[in-house]
Amino acid sequence: MATCDGTDDGGSEATGGDRSVTGRRGWAGDVGGTQRKAKARPSDAAGPSMGRYRPHHIHLMSHDAMAAGAYYERMFGAELVASKGANGLPRANMKLGDQIILISTVLETVTQTASGPHSCLGLDHIGIAVDDLQAVIAELEAKGAEFLMKPRHGKGRIAFVRGPDSVSIELVQT
Repeated sequence: MATCDGTDDGGSEATGGDRSVTGRRGWAGDVGGTQRKAKARPSDAAGPSMGRYRPHHIHLMSHDAMAAGAYYERMFGAELVASKGANGLPRANMKLGDQIILISTVLETVTQTASGPHSCLGLDHIGIAVDDLQAVIAELEAKGAEFLMKPRHGKGRIAFVRGPDSVSIELVQT
């Protein structure tokens, strides 16, 4: 799938109008009639311990998760299932196509300027699935990543890293 800078992330093929993007690694596809070779990225050289990175979920925070979930259901046809979040408050679990979207209810004291996992309104974090969390943590630590939360066991093994612009990135071992 094409990224914002026109490179290919190795994802699936997508088409739109007369512009197509192919999932072949290293090619940006036929964008505007020209085919360009994408720049090599550090992830292209990842060894077998890293596994394959792939999107896992998008997690949003809201003062009313079920109302927000109903919006996605109504507007975009998302499949909506009510559940409870880790904080015991309502959570909307949704599937929109192949994408998982979670919306957790947070207390009124949570604002858009707060920081840290599960503590701000709007986009809380991006979830990335990994095959071997311990190997990924070791490699990211060696690269200087800032961990917001080291591995935790729940339904799966997870950890959080601080990304650019203070976006939290959750690593989920699948």
